[in-house]
Amino acid sequence: MIKYIFLVTILMTILIACSKDKDSAQVSASYGEKLFQQKHIGKNKSIGCIMCHSLSNEKTVGPSLKYISKRAALIHPNMSAREYIYQSITEPDAYIVAGYIPGLMYSFYKQELTELEINSLVEFLLLQ
Repeated sequence: MIKYIFLVTILMTILIACSKDKDSAQVSASYGEKLFQQKHIGKNKSIGCIMCHSLSNEKTVGPSLKYISKRAALIHPNMSAREYIYQSITEPDAYIVAGYIPGLMYSFYKQELTELEINSLVEFLLLQ
């Protein structure tokens, strides 16, 4: 019986150690900021957010994301700011900001980024 308990304890320790990296990864605004600032993101090294969006009043290829959390909350009455930002990353043509054209934003982030990465970007943008 003692051998059985010892063996189970060792197996549990190994399982916990092997899964620790996956389980310890959590959505965070700081990780989202790091992703936002990268020139290339995702498994295919696609164009990063900072290449087309600013966090200031500067107008670049895409709209400024300054105050995006406040603006996002007002765009769709049935969507939270979080939902709107998530949708804007994963379905960029669902809503087009006035003055911009459909199809301009890269549309494969949902396939190329993990849910952790997408949700971390959302958390970061909710602080803007």
